[in-house]
Amino acid sequence: MTGQPPEAIIGKDDSELYGLDDAKALKLSDDMVLLHAETLNIEESISIAGRQQVFSSSKSPLLDAAGTIIGVVGVSRDITHWKQAQKDLLLTDLVFMTSPDHISIVGRDYRYRRINATYLSVHQKFSHQILGMSVSDLLGKDVFHQTVKPMMDRCFLREEIHYEAWFTFANDYRRYMAVSYLPRPHEGREVEEIVVIGKDLTERKHMEEALHASERQLRTILDAMTHFVGVGKVDGVVLDCNQAPVTMAGLTREDVIGKPFIDTYWLNYSPAVQEQVRRIIQQVGQGKIVREDIQARMSDNLFCIYDSVATASQSLKTAVQSPPATPS
Repeated sequence: MTGQPPEAIIGKDDSELYGLDDAKALKLSDDMVLLHAETLNIEESISIAGRQQVFSSSKSPLLDAAGTIIGVVGVSRDITHWKQAQKDLLLTDLVFMTSPDHISIVGRDYRYRRINATYLSVHQKFSHQILGMSVSDLLGKDVFHQTVKPMMDRCFLREEIHYEAWFTFANDYRRYMAVSYLPRPHEGREVEEIVVIGKDLTERKHMEEALHASERQLRTILDAMTHFVGVGKVDGVVLDCNQAPVTMAGLTREDVIGKPFIDTYWLNYSPAVQEQVRRIIQQVGQGKIVREDIQARMSDNLFCIYDSVATASQSLKTAVQSPPATPS
């Protein structure tokens, strides 16, 4: 208990071996044994070599041959690691029960063995109503057989599973969930349980859908614009552009996307114009903003002067041209 050999502690009292506060606490328990003349089982926390340790102690009266109490005899066992493990377990249990995520533990029989408060809340049930219930009965046979069971079966074979899907809870409460299935092997052997963690991503999903809708709307507006808006690589290859100028020139997107801009129908009629645009692209690649008039071909008999602006945008180089100023 003291970490010292017997000869170093025989004949000394607690105040010589431990700190003053610890010695007082030890004396108090000894006095209780002497006063009540009965065994006392107690946990004692003592600082030894600057480290707090916990002992499980059993102290009993020490009697002489006449039955008179002459002292206290005690047996102590260091339970520091066990107490720490107990605290960790309690902390883990607290995290489990208070987590905002939906957490449950499911056995090989596909029945719930444990659920946390959030899981109970979304299903609007008490724990005794779900514990022992089959996943199929709670989530519905279609969801269970089509989505959940195939994933769980893979998890019972020690595979971690992660996926996202829509789920409908009590009162048609529909949520988009990121679900993880984590295997829990029993003593390193067969997986007896899996931990199911569901994170509610509904708000993020709605924001993504709203963003995509906004992007589609902006794309519709952009495609209707008659002036050319394009995005290209530093070597001048077109990555994307709006639709209206493509249609006006009688082209398809296949005639433009993935092709060098200077080789497109609008510019390939004139080596001089091609060289002008090549120079502009090189300047943009150097981080410059370039504005020049460019004469582009819209059809065999129609040429337009574009007031063109080209600028760099992060790693992509974009060329933005205004509506034709002067047809010729």
